[in-house]
Amino acid sequence: MENRTIQAVQNVEAWNGQHGQMFEFTLALDDGRIGRVNAKTNDRWNVGDVVVVTSEKQTKHGLKWSMDKAEFHSNAPAAQATNSSAKQEDRTAQIEASWAITNAVRMGATSSNEQILQTAQNLLNLKAQLVEHMQNVTTSAETAQGSNQSAQAVGQDGLPF
Repeated sequence: MENRTIQAVQNVEAWNGQHGQMFEFTLALDDGRIGRVNAKTNDRWNVGDVVVVTSEKQTKHGLKWSMDKAEFHSNAPAAQATNSSAKQEDRTAQIEASWAITNAVRMGATSSNEQILQTAQNLLNLKAQLVEHMQNVTTSAETAQGSNQSAQAVGQDGLPF
C-alpha cells in the first residue's frame, strides 16, 4: 500500500445508510486512477490529502475504494516506521526510567524527589557508560579475532589456500 495524493475531489451524493448519513465522493489520485469512496462527513477528503488505499474493487459503478489518510494508517510505510520506532523508543525510555527509579530507592535515595531523581539519573549515566564500554570491548575483540583468523588462513607457503 503506497501513499497517494488526492488531485481532485467531486462530491457525488449524500445518502442514508445503516450508520447514518454517508457521503460519496469521486477522487482522482496522483497515479491517474479515478474511483469512488464513502465518508461519514462531507469534508473528509480534500485536494492535497495524502491517503492510503486499503481496498479496491471494480463495481458496475466503477472503481470503489476504502482508504485512510496516511497519517492515521498504521500500515502505511512511513507511518508504520515512524509509529513503530517512536513507540519502541518511548517504551524503552519508560522501562529504563522505571528501572532507575526503583534502584535509586533501593539504594536509599528516599529523602526527597530531587535525591531520587539525581540518583536515578546517575544510574542511567552509569548504564550508558557501561554500554559504551561493552561495545568498545566487543569491537576490539572482534577485530583481534578477525586478525587471528586471517593469520591462520594463510598456509605455510604464504598462500591463503
